[in-house]
This record gives sequence, C-alpha cells and structure tokens, in this order.
Amino acid sequence: MEINQLVLCKQLYGEAERYLAKGGAVSQGLAVSIAQDAAELCLRAIVKSVPVQTGKLQDEFAKLMDYIDSAAVNDSRKRCRAGRSCWKSTKPA
Repeated sequence: MEINQLVLCKQLYGEAERYLAKGGAVSQGLAVSIAQDAAELCLRAIVKSVPVQTGKLQDEFAKLMDYIDSAAVNDSRKRCRAGRSCWKSTKPA
C-alpha cells in the first residue's frame, strides 16, 4: 500500500474535521466533501494493494467497497464491515 496516499488521506480527514468544527452550512458542506475524498482515496489505496481480478479499477465509490470485499474472501486478514458477517454458518442448510 502506498504510504504517501495514506498520509494524504489522514491530512484530508484532518482538514475535514477543521471545517466541521467551524460550523455553518458552507463549512459543513466542505467538510463532507473533503471527508468523502479522503475515504475514496483510502479505498483506492486498498484496491491498489490487492490483486485486480477485472483488470480495471472501479470508478464508482460504492463498487470500490464491493471489490475489496470480493478480493478479501480468501484473505485471513479480512476485517468485517458493519452489518456484514464474516463467519460462515456451520448450520446445515
């Protein structure tokens, strides 16, 4: 994973927090936009570190998370996302 990208993510997130602390509609709007940019940049850094099965990086934000989930299916380092179970059921179907 590219450390420079992750450092930039952290800096963008900090900037978003500063705008959020200012209050006001414009500052809050900027905070949301900057925070989304930080999250998307972080997801793209993660996608770059896993093998690309499709040969092309996804362009849509939501598809990045799905790609990461599918790439991590056989990865023992996988962490569960909220609302999703990482444990396979042992009950017979």
